[in-house]
Amino acid sequence: MQVNARIHESKISMVKEKLQATIHLDAKAGTVFRGEVDKVSLVASSGNWPNINLKEYVTLIKLTDDVEKVSQLKPGLTAEVEILVDRLNDVLQAPVQSFVERGGRYFVWLMSQCADAPRSQIASRTSR
Repeated sequence: MQVNARIHESKISMVKEKLQATIHLDAKAGTVFRGEVDKVSLVASSGNWPNINLKEYVTLIKLTDDVEKVSQLKPGLTAEVEILVDRLNDVLQAPVQSFVERGGRYFVWLMSQCADAPRSQIASRTSR
């Protein structure tokens, strides 16, 4: 069984075959399914009314759970897919609202025992 996902053109460069994915289905609330990216379309699909300029790439996610779990599903169910595009170790995740840009550099205020002071941080990626 597979899930047909549509990936926005601004995110498609991050999606590759064999990446791990988690799938949440409206019909099976609270149940998490596992999968992996099986195929990424090379050509974008055009959007529909009212957003005809929207470009999305059809991406097939193959479910990797055991047959008993997958056999409960039916074609056409609504799904939400999360694709793990990277794993970073020893990093701190912070809300984008906590960063301040000054002169092309990004800073975040960190509390320390001495005093509150701005610290330069490198924001490498966003979670969206």
